[in-house]
Amino acid sequence: MHEQMKLFGQAMLDYSRGQTGEAFWVNNIQGERFAYPIERYLRSAAELDSLEQLVVEQAYGNILDVGCATGYYIPALMNKGKVIGIDIAEPMIQVARQRGLTNCVVQDVMTYAPDKLFDTITYFEYTFGFAGSWDGLIRAFKKTMNLLKPGGQILGIWENTDTPEQISQAYFEYKGVKTQPITWFNLNQAGITSFCQEIGECEVTILGQTDDEYAYKIVKSSRF
Repeated sequence: MHEQMKLFGQAMLDYSRGQTGEAFWVNNIQGERFAYPIERYLRSAAELDSLEQLVVEQAYGNILDVGCATGYYIPALMNKGKVIGIDIAEPMIQVARQRGLTNCVVQDVMTYAPDKLFDTITYFEYTFGFAGSWDGLIRAFKKTMNLLKPGGQILGIWENTDTPEQISQAYFEYKGVKTQPITWFNLNQAGITSFCQEIGECEVTILGQTDDEYAYKIVKSSRF
């Protein structure tokens, strides 16, 4: 995972420095190859779409943005509370720092041990999908819950696929460098509802949707 995200972060760092001539390629197991829009990660708060703005509006208190990348959500979240952004890819955090976001740090959420709990934890860009499997998602979910205060919330956006659960694989390619495949796990609206019912001690609300995506809120029970 670190290898793949480091290459992704390097593409963002290069792009931020004006090196826009090389595409960042995603190659999936179906044989499809497409250039990923790096410029998406350099948007301003004013350029967030309606679903992203809906998620931001729900945030409050002490906020942790997991997989913050270049920190493009951080300015909007800072209007809702005190924010920390974490990402495993050091080049991405370099871009965030270039943008003046000193509250973004290199960190893996699975080993993160802050000195305080959070009111809100955000997972934009389908970040929960990096768990790679149902079991991996359970581990990531429980770790996230342990970082939340009782009654705290997880906010995020996920792809609304045709099936409740979907596993995909792809590898990244940039400047002739190819990564090992990365496994991606997705839950649609029905899938995330079933997941929360199986885990228990939490409640999911679908905040909104578009043709391809949906925004969700998961509230931690005081008994979790």
